[in-house]
Amino acid sequence: MFREIFTLFLLLLTHSLAAQQPTGFSPVKDEKAFRENFTQAGKKIQTIQSDFTQEKNLSMLEEKIVSKGQFFFKKEKKVRLEYTTPYKYLMIINGDNIMVQDDKKTNKFSAKSNKMFRQINEIIVDCLSGAALGSPNYSVQTFENKTQYALVLTPTSKTLKEFFKNIRVFVDRKDYSVAKVEMNELSGDNTVMHFGRPVLNQIIQDEKFDVKN
Repeated sequence: MFREIFTLFLLLLTHSLAAQQPTGFSPVKDEKAFRENFTQAGKKIQTIQSDFTQEKNLSMLEEKIVSKGQFFFKKEKKVRLEYTTPYKYLMIINGDNIMVQDDKKTNKFSAKSNKMFRQINEIIVDCLSGAALGSPNYSVQTFENKTQYALVLTPTSKTLKEFFKNIRVFVDRKDYSVAKVEMNELSGDNTVMHFGRPVLNQIIQDEKFDVKN
């Protein structure tokens, strides 16, 4: 009886680990080297500019919602998401200050007043800056294939666990730039961000991240 229970436990554990592993990836062979290289590469990245395509998959809808635009990142904690298709929409994060703007109105608020938004902001910044592997907000599993690494972030903080099953970050092996981010919600919905044609360490003026206007 004990052997049957133990076998069932191993099968459940194996299924759980396999569910986290992205298709076509295997566990990183030298995790220590990867963690060191990923962290060091993140420290060298001062700015990122790239195109992006966002796919929103809702369980209630058959078709995905696709948006496109430009993405900007600058240390420390400056993010600009400029949606251009199918509508114009702007979100700027500058430290704890956030501005959201569409054709009709502009809203400004502080991430300090919204714990959920603050932690999602920290995930984005941690992944881009190479600090994701040391964050207390989630546990991390690392995988690889011939062209990319994949980080599976499983929330450990109470706030994130209420919304997300996991966040998967796909990183280019050549320069450790983020190629794709998947945020998988407990509801079954998910958001996928594809980043294309990244330009690293090009000067980006601070005005791009101004939330005072």
